[in-house]
Amino acid sequence: MGNNPQLEDLSWLRSKYLDGNDRFMKGCRVARLRVAKRKFPELFLKDAATAAFLRMRFPLMNLPGRDKDQALRWLVVIHRHWRGSEAAQTIEEEKGWKPGTVASLAQQIRWAADGLRLDGRPRTGNRRGRPKKKVQDLGAESAAD
Repeated sequence: MGNNPQLEDLSWLRSKYLDGNDRFMKGCRVARLRVAKRKFPELFLKDAATAAFLRMRFPLMNLPGRDKDQALRWLVVIHRHWRGSEAAQTIEEEKGWKPGTVASLAQQIRWAADGLRLDGRPRTGNRRGRPKKKVQDLGAESAAD
């Protein structure tokens, strides 16, 4: 048959084995997952720097619990998705993660490497908790009374 099947070849296939509506008759191409070069922080090119970053971000990663699980997820994304250029879909299927998890983790890792909050919001610079009254505010209240 060759690369360009002739009409009689196609009719022979249709009569013997395939229906005209079969996907094969419209063309059979093998699809593969797209793998692109990814930009990632140079900090993660060395194992020692990656380990130091993870230790700083997850201080309790040596103990069993949430920190250890999250640190391992980040390590998988750093090594397999960025360094190994493995497709996100492949990692998600193998690990049993929901679609989009690798992209979300990669974004969080980039933000953490840049010193930003993991939810993308800017840091306010204020202390946590209820705002405290300042000495100037107390003087203004007593003058108003």
